[in-house]
Amino acid sequence: MPNEAVVKVQQAVDQPSAWWLTLWEFAVHVIVGTLLFLIIYAPAVGLNFLVHWMTSKEIDRFVIVVVQGAEYALIIADSALYLAFLIKTTCRGIKKL
Repeated sequence: MPNEAVVKVQQAVDQPSAWWLTLWEFAVHVIVGTLLFLIIYAPAVGLNFLVHWMTSKEIDRFVIVVVQGAEYALIIADSALYLAFLIKTTCRGIKKL
């Protein structure tokens, strides 16, 4: 029958350390969060191209301002939520370490 100390050492070797898992989880969250940010940001870039196209075609200024307002709102909301996500994920990761 193996000694209890040997069993504990073997279990520690078999299991990955908690700090490594925490860093891995943090990295995955940041990568996935960044990809989602970019996916949501893409329509804002599309709206920007639309505004420039409408300006060159002399579309009514009110329509351009409305589309530009939607672009700005999307950029601000997406950026604010991304920043909040990064802060929350970082705090959670620091607590787990």
